[in-house]
Amino acid sequence: MVQVAQQPLFNSFYMPATMQLAKDVFAAESDGTTTQGLGGNNIGFKGFATLLGEDSLLIVADGERHKQLRALLQPAFNADAIAAYLPGIQSLVQRHMAKWVAAGPEGVKAYEGNKMLTFDFILQVAMGRAIPDDELHRLSDLFNTLVRGLLAWPFLNIPSTPWNKALKAQKELISYFQAGVTAARQQLAAGDQAPAVMGRLVAAVDEDGNRLTDKEITDNMLLLLVAGHDTSSTTLTRCMSNLQDHPEVWQKLRD
Repeated sequence: MVQVAQQPLFNSFYMPATMQLAKDVFAAESDGTTTQGLGGNNIGFKGFATLLGEDSLLIVADGERHKQLRALLQPAFNADAIAAYLPGIQSLVQRHMAKWVAAGPEGVKAYEGNKMLTFDFILQVAMGRAIPDDELHRLSDLFNTLVRGLLAWPFLNIPSTPWNKALKAQKELISYFQAGVTAARQQLAAGDQAPAVMGRLVAAVDEDGNRLTDKEITDNMLLLLVAGHDTSSTTLTRCMSNLQDHPEVWQKLRD
């Protein structure tokens, strides 16, 4: 979310729609443009602020703090980091493809298969280890419960309501990521290298010596799931659908 000078009849908040616009926005911050999150005070954003956390990049409304937080998160997602994740990603994709092949004539529903693949991919890249199937499905169920709560207005914390279930799911997911943060800090304290996104976030330090807190890390791990899961699985499914509609392109890929 970008804040610019207020103009008559126009909103002062905008969301960049393309990668180039996002780059231009970040490049212009020194000229007074402020990049920030949605903020947690607006009732329309209560579901996001509560379930994703006040320290999520999506929510942090202070421009300077948003910039500082981005700088500390960035080392986990730069080119060198992505290159380090690739072998694990390739192995994970091959494992899922083997499951799809093993399904035989019954096949696999592309969207459901891609949703599980991308969820597994995000967790493995975040935690730095393969996720057992039972753990993966449990976490996926918790995540889906949390997502249903994001728009569960009027946000009544009454047993068995979508909001109540989402709050419980969020607590379990935060606990899961907190265990990863604790393990990574212990590895670093022992002089070992902590793996993957979690390790890079725990080790991140800016030029002023600031580090990410546990809550800043766990809140943004939830954001990573929400922002990366359905967007990626939908894109993959659309690609597969387009390939099915254009067998000549499919054949070129196979060759």
